[in-house]
Amino acid sequence: MDALRAAAAVVLLAGGASGCRHKVIEYGEINVHAARKILAATMKLRGLAPLRPIHFALITPGSLRATVQSELADEERRGTFVRAQKAFPLLGLLHPDVDVRSVFERLYTGETLGFYDSARDVMRLVPREVMRTEIVEIIAAVRGRDHIYGEALAHELTHALVDQHHDLDALLGGDHRSDLDLALRALAEGDASRVGHAYGGVVFSDPKKLVKFIKRRLPSMYEGKGIPRYYRESFVMPYLDGLVFVDELYQATKSWALVDRAYDDPPVSTEMILHPERYISPARDLPRDAPVEASAAVLGSGWKAIYEDELGELGTREALAPWIGNEEGEAAAAGWDGDRARVYEGPRNKLALVWRSIWDDDTQAAEFADAFNKALGKRRSSVGPMPGGVFLRKDEVVVVLGDWPIAPARVAEAVWAPPPASAPASAPAAAIGTGGGTVTAMHAWR
Repeated sequence: MDALRAAAAVVLLAGGASGCRHKVIEYGEINVHAARKILAATMKLRGLAPLRPIHFALITPGSLRATVQSELADEERRGTFVRAQKAFPLLGLLHPDVDVRSVFERLYTGETLGFYDSARDVMRLVPREVMRTEIVEIIAAVRGRDHIYGEALAHELTHALVDQHHDLDALLGGDHRSDLDLALRALAEGDASRVGHAYGGVVFSDPKKLVKFIKRRLPSMYEGKGIPRYYRESFVMPYLDGLVFVDELYQATKSWALVDRAYDDPPVSTEMILHPERYISPARDLPRDAPVEASAAVLGSGWKAIYEDELGELGTREALAPWIGNEEGEAAAAGWDGDRARVYEGPRNKLALVWRSIWDDDTQAAEFADAFNKALGKRRSSVGPMPGGVFLRKDEVVVVLGDWPIAPARVAEAVWAPPPASAPASAPAAAIGTGGGTVTAMHAWR
């Protein structure tokens, strides 16, 4: 099939003849009958009907790779990868030798079966030479479902339906800080994952048991693929923790009411995703602001901010867990209540980090400070000297690392100093540039 034919959209709801078998793609063509059946099942499972026709198109694996490469090139021009390459080693999220761009290439050029293109209202399916075993074909024939494409298509059709009712582009299209972006995507991906699981799940009836099973296998699933832990966890979090989050909302009323309402009143932090009760509770646990702009005043000339972002509970956990273990890292990050990290670049490419975090109480702040110091010791043993310090004051912690031209304690004092009465409001992180956690369109609706 040539490129023009591959890109021609088939209007799913407009009719058209095709085979009646369960396979979504037959002989290199979309089986409209099978796709209609999945759409009907998805509508019933999600309780939403389409407001306008949903279009389908084939996209070849080569075209998909070219699309990914184009978007990666856009991100490279925006400096996304360079910022991450410089900032994330200071935060303990990446080893200094990691090539961030190549990590994204490996993440987004895998065996994708399809994705919803929200900008064009098109469901794009990727024909793959997938090994269909005899047992899989028997189960598929008995159930009348495609066990290769079916669950993935139900997932993506959920995105299409939700987008028509709640405008996912408006929700996710802003220039968000990474923690908020992950929380919003966890709502959307968790929604679609719950429907996909309900459609195709054979082994696990309980989504939480499925997520626990997958999380236990994640390290082996990604072994040898060259994906650092931070990117692995950030990539799967919207699907896995998002699934548990959405299931909690669903179970609260045994309906989609709270899930639909969440698109108008969305979660604003990964803390809310990881602890759904902190979102559901009437006394919602909103993150507090942790400004670090005052650190610029003590630097002198020749320095500029190249990165600013919020790590959130997930990012904070990932700055700890690889160095001190999952259990201790999760416990130390669980009291997170807000943070902001900023990295400066100075003469001779020197880098300096200030990271301010706020905690639920003094005890949890002290627990994080101890855990970070322990992780920092492991990092220094692994990657070499790292000047700086960790400073604790009541329920706040300031981490100062890198090639600061002044004593780290002075940086912490400047951050904690009360702002002048005429000081402007904190600038959004995107004004400086958030780090390499998001390639917006290729994250979209997978």
